[in-house]
Amino acid sequence: MKTKVIKIGNSLGIRIPKPLLKQCEIESEVEIEESSRLLIIKPIRKKVRRGWDENFEQMTQNKDDTLIDTDTILLNDFDKDEWEW
Repeated sequence: MKTKVIKIGNSLGIRIPKPLLKQCEIESEVEIEESSRLLIIKPIRKKVRRGWDENFEQMTQNKDDTLIDTDTILLNDFDKDEWEW
C-alpha cells in the first residue's frame, strides 16, 4: 500500500486507512519503534485483566471463592421461585 507523508502542524505524518487500523486492532494509542530503518507500529493493548484466570483458579483451590456477604442478600419471590441458578 502506498501513501504520502503529509504536514501536520510542525510535524509530518501519514494517514492509515481505517480498514487497516481495524485489521491490526489499533484504536487510540500505538507504540512506534525503529528497526533497521523501518518503522514498526504496534497497538497498545490494555492489560486490565491479565492474570485473572490464574488468580481465580488459586482462589478456588484455597476455597476463597465464596460469597462473604450472604446475610445481606435479599431474595424476592422471583428469585426464590422462578430464577434457575
